[in-house]
Amino acid sequence: MKTKSFKKSYRLKKKKSIAISKNSFFWLILLVIGLAILLYLFVFNSFFQIENIQVNGNERVPVEEIKKIVDKEANKELFFISTKSIFLLKTNKVEKDILKELPEVSKISLKKEFPRDIKVEIEERKPVAIFCPDQDCFYLDRQGIIFSLIRKEEIEKEMLEIKSLTSQKESGQQAIENSQLEKILKIESKIKELLPITIAEIVSEQRLNITTSQGWQIYFALEKDIDWQLTELKVILEEIPSNKREKLEYIDLRFDTVYIFPDFSQLR
Repeated sequence: MKTKSFKKSYRLKKKKSIAISKNSFFWLILLVIGLAILLYLFVFNSFFQIENIQVNGNERVPVEEIKKIVDKEANKELFFISTKSIFLLKTNKVEKDILKELPEVSKISLKKEFPRDIKVEIEERKPVAIFCPDQDCFYLDRQGIIFSLIRKEEIEKEMLEIKSLTSQKESGQQAIENSQLEKILKIESKIKELLPITIAEIVSEQRLNITTSQGWQIYFALEKDIDWQLTELKVILEEIPSNKREKLEYIDLRFDTVYIFPDFSQLR
């Protein structure tokens, strides 16, 4: 009887094991089929393929350049099949790529608008001056970032040109510290009320030379009180008739005593 009981128990366990195995295989097949359907729907289905890229906020940056970067990230290949599924687009990566490749862009927001549209909102850098570290010139924004390489003959006449003896910079880099640039722009705004200027040359961290439209220069000490130097300049210019100023070579405001060359007696 023990032998019969043993054989009967063995046969029952074997059948149960086979039944479980067949059941698991069935659900595994269903899972694979389900995943394949989802993959097709969300990755390869034409309903979710990116078709329209809308760009807003650009003035200088060509729309085609932005679309090119988005398309580069959107075009993918899975299982040797090309796809532009909106679900696979990594918006954070596209934003970083645009900021890196297009220094003219200061801020960007990229949003998916399902089922197949991409909306790109950008904010461009606003030039406040022209920066010329060497033979090349760039636009300069208020944060001291240079962008958009330009030729000297293309420089807008009404825009201040800033020169520097620093090493060559690349577009997208910070060329001037914020605090230093703020002083230069403050000097420019105040002097323009008195007379036209064309060039601001950063000679050193302590010295700034301003060239007027008449060709003579004004020397500023950047580490000292800018307001005091501007006040002194205004007083001096009020004493010199405008028709005599073109005979000046420089006004030096860097010291407690203001130096003028040639002196008043030679100008009158």
